[in-house]
Amino acid sequence: MKRSLFPAKLAVATAGAVMLAGCFGGSSGSDADSAGGSAAAPTVLNVTLSAESDDFNPFLPSQIGKGQMFDATQTPLVGTDDQGQVIGRLADSWEIAPDGLTVTVVVKPDLTWSDGEPLTSADVAFSFTRYLDGRISPVASRLGAVQGQAEYVDGAADTIAGIATPDESTIVFTLAAPNGAWVNQVASLDKFMPILPEHVLGDVDPAALPDDDFFATLPVGSGPFVLEEWQPGQYAHLVANENWRGEGPGFEELFMRVLDSDAAMAQLRTGETQFVSPLTAPDKGAVEDLGDGYAVASVPGVAPQVMQFNLADPALADARVRQAIAYAVDREGICTTVLAGECSVAKDNIRQLGPEWALSQNGDLIQYDFDPDKARELLAEAGWDPSTTLVLLHRPGQRDFDSAVNIIQANLADVGITVEIQNTDTANLLTMAETATGYQMFTIGGGIFTTDPNDLATYNRCSAAYPAGGNIARYCVDGLDALWDQGLAQTDEAERTATYHQIYQTLNADPDGLMLYTPNQLAGHDSHLTGVRIHGNPSSVYWNIGEWTWTS
Repeated sequence: MKRSLFPAKLAVATAGAVMLAGCFGGSSGSDADSAGGSAAAPTVLNVTLSAESDDFNPFLPSQIGKGQMFDATQTPLVGTDDQGQVIGRLADSWEIAPDGLTVTVVVKPDLTWSDGEPLTSADVAFSFTRYLDGRISPVASRLGAVQGQAEYVDGAADTIAGIATPDESTIVFTLAAPNGAWVNQVASLDKFMPILPEHVLGDVDPAALPDDDFFATLPVGSGPFVLEEWQPGQYAHLVANENWRGEGPGFEELFMRVLDSDAAMAQLRTGETQFVSPLTAPDKGAVEDLGDGYAVASVPGVAPQVMQFNLADPALADARVRQAIAYAVDREGICTTVLAGECSVAKDNIRQLGPEWALSQNGDLIQYDFDPDKARELLAEAGWDPSTTLVLLHRPGQRDFDSAVNIIQANLADVGITVEIQNTDTANLLTMAETATGYQMFTIGGGIFTTDPNDLATYNRCSAAYPAGGNIARYCVDGLDALWDQGLAQTDEAERTATYHQIYQTLNADPDGLMLYTPNQLAGHDSHLTGVRIHGNPSSVYWNIGEWTWTS
């Protein structure tokens, strides 16, 4: 008799998933002795969602699970591929004028929405008008300004003058200032900016979009699948978009399940789930041990796991205290022991990971090696009160991150800093972030920091303080916003490199957080599943899921 792979405590959490596996019919591969499942081609694909999503609304802060859902159901104008290269998604081509002021984009021909309506440049114009509206959009501060944007936001104009659609295939953006990186910026924000259907949302008051029912069900989209049912905390059931370009996706149905690491691994083995991401480093070996019917995909990550500081709290006002924290945490040790070396550590504590030219002058930055004695010295200089307790907000559920915060707590205790770990969820974290009270640090991950050096700007611009922008840390240094503006306006690569180096010098000496480690993106899957090209960004792991097929 075969022993059950599901411990009793998982029975309730997985009951719905087990029942849904019946949709796989005889092809579910539920026999654990069958390597990778049956060779018969199934019509249903079962994958994991890396994290619970509270909503599917791009006008609310981004979450990993939401980004993954958008990859299956929606499409941005441009994005990045698994090599980190900027590619057209709905865009067929684009051209940046020599003066850096005009960007002309041509969308792919014969695009349609899932309801059969044509997808044209008008939908792109509508979407960008909303995403450039700082009154409702969390990404407005991260995009280079477009002519007429300020007038539109102020209510002096009904449209943004710098967005034009000369025909159904072409959209022209006239920028407010030269910005040779504008397309790169848009690509790095692809998970925040799916193109929206004007024929469905065009009559909705912009102020009401963050609360519109459309984003509860996503009835219309441009991705390979359409959302059929969402059971919060359990699964999303999607069906193939019959109007998706080409021959359509490789599966008729898609289930995206919210599973913890243990349940995900168990279901991969039984064949109930065919793709698991993220895969922890310890689980990588477990998948490899399953045999030839299973495969592991690994690519360098594009975003570090971060312990962000709350600079609105006076306990962390002194940069020497934050430097001490950087020296006190054994990040290399975490990388080795918790992730089996499947990660990298930025000794200079800079969040940006690329492109290479932007980092080429960083050899003179402080290197924060593990040095508890240096940490104690800095704390003494800063007059640190050892009776102070720092509250660290953490969203549990990812095995490596859960282990890392416990090591951090022990490392900091060793140098005289008491840390209280408070588990929370995304909704509560964002609520607390609005007032920036009740905590001093929080863990966060995601994003993409390899496309352009300006990717980092929203996290430490004074003008991007949350909730208006992505600066949840409330980091603000005089003159830094001007440097970000300067780098963005420059078109010469050498000049940009010098400008960003000044920014990195500031962030290096006056840290806004601790860049713990950048995990390699790992996924485990049934080896019959082909076309898988995982992305280094966890939010983008399903960026080409429409191309996945089953090979018998």
